[in-house]
Amino acid sequence: MEPGLKLCPWGAEGAVVGVSRASAPARHGLPAQRPQHVLRLLWRRRRRQQAREARFRDYLRAMGWTADEHTGVLVGEMAGWPLTAYEDARGRSIIEFRAPAAMSPVLARPRPRGGPIVMEQDGLTVLMTGDPDFDEAYEVRAAEPWFAYLVLGTEVRRGLLAAPPQEWSIEGARLTAIGPHLDDPLDLLARTGSLAAVLESVPWQAYTDTTVPPQRAAVVAAMAGREPRLTHAQATALSQPD
Repeated sequence: MEPGLKLCPWGAEGAVVGVSRASAPARHGLPAQRPQHVLRLLWRRRRRQQAREARFRDYLRAMGWTADEHTGVLVGEMAGWPLTAYEDARGRSIIEFRAPAAMSPVLARPRPRGGPIVMEQDGLTVLMTGDPDFDEAYEVRAAEPWFAYLVLGTEVRRGLLAAPPQEWSIEGARLTAIGPHLDDPLDLLARTGSLAAVLESVPWQAYTDTTVPPQRAAVVAAMAGREPRLTHAQATALSQPD
C-alpha cells in the first residue's frame, strides 16, 4: 500500500476545481472575479461533496470502521475478516483482505468485450463457471481450477454480480480488489461484502499448514467429515479436472 494516499469520500479534503479559462479582467491585467453563476456552481459542488463525505462517515461509524485522519486509509472488518481500503495515485479504490492462511492463486477481472481468450497465462488457467451471467461479466483464471470452482458458489457469484465491477485476486494470504473511485458508501459495502463471501467459501477446515494450501484430496476428506454429505455444487467443484 502506498503511504500518504487519501480515500477522499470519507474525509480527505477535495480540491475545488476552478475555471480553466482566464476571465476577461485577468486577460487585461485586472483582478480576476468569478461570475456569479460560476461561484454558485462551485458552492453547490462543495455542498454535494460535504454531504457525500458526511454520508460516508455515518456509514463507517455504523460499521465500526475507522479512517486515518492523515492518510484517509480505512481500517475495518467485514463478516469478521480484517480489511483496509484506500485510493491509489490513479484514483482507483483498493480493498485488501487478510486471510489466516495462504490460498491457491485466483484472478478475476471484468471480461473485456471482443477480446481474445487466452486459455493459460502466467501459470493460471481460464475457467468457465457455467453461470452465463457471471461468465459474461468476469474472466476467471486460477492455478488450481477446482479451488476456484469451490469458492465461486452460486451465492458468491450473485454477490459479485450485484456489487460494482472490480478486479480481484487471491495471492498468498491476501485478497486484493481494484475498482473505480467510490462515490457511494453502499458501493463500498457491496464490494467488501462480496469479497468476504469469497473468503467464507475457502475450505479452512482442511488446512494443516497456514503457509501451504491443502491439496484437493485433503479438502474432500475434510468437507466430507464435517458435512453429512457434500452438496451437489461442492461435489461438482471438487470433481472438476485440474
